[in-house]
Amino acid sequence: MKKLLVSILLSGCFDASVIDNVRFRCSNTYPDCPVNRVCFIPPQDKASGEGWCEKLIDITDPTTDLTGGTIVNDLSMTSSDMTSVDMSFPPDLRFPSTCKAGGGVSLGDGSFACTGNWNFNASSLCTNKVCSSISSLAKSNCDTLNGFYFGNIGGGLDYATNSIFECATNLNNQASIFYGCGKGGLVSNINCKGFNGYLKCVPASNFTCVVDISSIDNSVSSRPQTGVVCCP
Repeated sequence: MKKLLVSILLSGCFDASVIDNVRFRCSNTYPDCPVNRVCFIPPQDKASGEGWCEKLIDITDPTTDLTGGTIVNDLSMTSSDMTSVDMSFPPDLRFPSTCKAGGGVSLGDGSFACTGNWNFNASSLCTNKVCSSISSLAKSNCDTLNGFYFGNIGGGLDYATNSIFECATNLNNQASIFYGCGKGGLVSNINCKGFNGYLKCVPASNFTCVVDISSIDNSVSSRPQTGVVCCP
């Protein structure tokens, strides 16, 4: 009877929202966590193999620093009715910087906005390459940044109408431009490989390029708060 009474009292007074403020321990051996949480072992606890059940919403946030840590689960979650939901992610959700100097701003899909100047060697700012196209996620994040970050995609601008009419080519030898993203650029009237921001190649803007706009390496920039979008 006492056990029954305690059970009734607990079920009657329990507030399910309390679980949001409770931290649960987990380990390599026992990685099970409550629904919508995953077992994450921080780098300082790798030796012991013990960690914490972290909220899935925090783990999947691209701003969360997971460097050196380990996600024990494969993030396959189970809903309250025990129906399996496929939520598989790579074991480390934090992308390594693609900037040659390290750092930069993660754009959420593996690409980074990397700041720097160049003299016909813009790609030297990247560990791999300057992006020749951009995803909608990366563009959305990049367009919140001050300054401007070029992609490896050029075009042409009609000076008479000041409207963009070429993407990836400048056959009519009009004003050369390069596309990119960020608050520091102009906005074109077309989308070019995902980009719709651009800057003209003019000395007044501290950004110049040759007639051949097939590569961002054919340009020079001494602009502050300017760089390139580097792809993995």
